[in-house]
Amino acid sequence: MEEVKQVMWYCDSSKAPSPDGYNFSFYKKVWNLINSNVFVIVKEFFRTSKLPKGISFSFVTLIPKTKGPNRFSQFHSISLIHGLYKIVAKLLSTRLRTVLPD
Repeated sequence: MEEVKQVMWYCDSSKAPSPDGYNFSFYKKVWNLINSNVFVIVKEFFRTSKLPKGISFSFVTLIPKTKGPNRFSQFHSISLIHGLYKIVAKLLSTRLRTVLPD
């Protein structure tokens, strides 16, 4: 549970929200209410190697860099990924870092 919390607090709270509309600022504010649910999802992922439907979905949105853009290069793309997906990905990368060479 502590490892999951550390990953949560490591994530930038000011990033764009996930497809469900929440960013890590929200998750951190309600951590005492949701921590057991988050832990169950993470624990289940490590047991089955599967995430619940909907968590692995992501959306790409385009933000204009200039006023009145008319070329793709004038857009900045961002990917909206579910916060729980980010937590699992960060846990995996942290664990892999300890066993893989630089």
